[in-house]
Amino acid sequence: MSKVTYCIRALGAAYCISSSLSLANANNFKTPATATDTARVCLNRPASAYVLADSLGLGLKHVGLELTLRALLRGQQKISFDSGRSITTPGTDIQKSALDSVEIDATFISGSEIIIIVLGTNLVEANFAESQKELMRRLKSLAPNAAYFWVDIGATMSTQAKQWSDRNRLIYDNAQELGYQVISRYKAIFGPDADPLHIRSGKPFPGYQSEPGYGGEGNIHGYNLQLSQAILDALIIHQEKIQNRIICR
Repeated sequence: MSKVTYCIRALGAAYCISSSLSLANANNFKTPATATDTARVCLNRPASAYVLADSLGLGLKHVGLELTLRALLRGQQKISFDSGRSITTPGTDIQKSALDSVEIDATFISGSEIIIIVLGTNLVEANFAESQKELMRRLKSLAPNAAYFWVDIGATMSTQAKQWSDRNRLIYDNAQELGYQVISRYKAIFGPDADPLHIRSGKPFPGYQSEPGYGGEGNIHGYNLQLSQAILDALIIHQEKIQNRIICR
């Protein structure tokens, strides 16, 4: 067990969180790791985050990202996910596209200070860049002053790795124009020197075997705790969006 205390100054208020993370089974997507988080409030202003995701959102719920964000930011937090969905195409759980969920959750989004998008793995859009623009346009009409983050693709399945590399290039290339910061799931899995624009086709996640049922070698799901940590780190690192980081150790 290791314990680290972070503080961030977000939206005019400072928040600190002491996090004790058990890394047992952290690399086993069938048995999610546990996280116990306690927060110390430095100043009193709650903030909310909205996570818009595909099946990866379920993994983030399993490792307690909503609870951690609630402890950190003290406001209501929500992860909207649907397995297999894209920006424009419904998935198999709630059978809503990302754009559908934005309309359903419009009130929550309009009160959110942080928006995190975990979409792009499902290759069903005819034009991903145009779908991105439409999603960001609608989100920013509801929450124009929120800080926006988009998680890149970390999957390595050999049947789709080239398309995912190309899509990651769009995610990075469009960041400035569309007004979001990129959080790298690929680097959270494979380390800071990994290149998300050149996904290694068929490479299993460290400590994993290839994921069955997808017609190739490699993985799609897993490393949920590491992605959750990358998201929390991004809220601290991107000072231009979440203001100044305060370190209290």
